[in-house]
Amino acid sequence: MNWGWKMALVYVAFVGAIMTFVFKARSERIDLVTKDYYEQELLFKDRMEASSNANELFSFISVKNENNMIELQLPAQQAKRIEQASVHFYCPANAENDIKLDLKPDENAHQALSTSTLKQGNYIAKLQWKADDKNFYIEKALRIY
Repeated sequence: MNWGWKMALVYVAFVGAIMTFVFKARSERIDLVTKDYYEQELLFKDRMEASSNANELFSFISVKNENNMIELQLPAQQAKRIEQASVHFYCPANAENDIKLDLKPDENAHQALSTSTLKQGNYIAKLQWKADDKNFYIEKALRIY
């Protein structure tokens, strides 16, 4: 085999590899963080202020995954003053696994949720609540087994 055939084979192999990469890239699913990301960007300042409000609290805010239950603990000192609360379980790997729920914490600002509606994987629990006419926001990483 002379050098012309060898060069042609290298060229064909290179084109084949590039076409394989292009095909794989086109078939890869890419989920946006949110479908309404422009509106979310406009609300970013409010989210940062709510996050700052949550960081100023002296009580412990937790999200735990134990015994097929997710235990949410909001600030105890705000237990009776929480007007509304919600949690968004955001799955970075697949937007179809995202779940948004309204919370109704008990008198100790505690709520337990079943993990049966969540698929296995990594989530970010985005907690939002309103108390004393102030908004609060916090994110906690969570792994569902």
